[in-house]
Amino acid sequence: MGAITSLGILNRYEDIHAVVSLMGSAYYVDYAKQLSEIAASQGITFPYSVEERIARLAPYDLTKRLDRIGDRPVLLWHGKKDDVVPYIYSERLYQSLVEQQLADNVEFISDENAKHKVTLAGIEKTVAFFTEQLGS
Repeated sequence: MGAITSLGILNRYEDIHAVVSLMGSAYYVDYAKQLSEIAASQGITFPYSVEERIARLAPYDLTKRLDRIGDRPVLLWHGKKDDVVPYIYSERLYQSLVEQQLADNVEFISDENAKHKVTLAGIEKTVAFFTEQLGS
């Protein structure tokens, strides 16, 4: 499952015990607005109200309810050269969690060279994280 989806599920469902986000964004509304602005700048139009569609994302936007993480373990891994989902979204999420003292069970790993492809190190870290959190 994708990182963006995983972070939304973490927000909505209490029975999720741990989440890994590999180059995702918890900023559903902000990222959707950014993507729609890029599309508009390229002359792309949609046969529906973009604003209404973006508004539907709000209940899944973890950044509106960071306290929903609770004590659940989260691993955020993001490549600084990501050309699909901007790195700043993961960095900003982690900083917000730190500032609100909600980062005790959150690990943030920045990969200096990765684009939007998970490296072997990222995969190995994911396996180790889930093994530690959920058992073998």
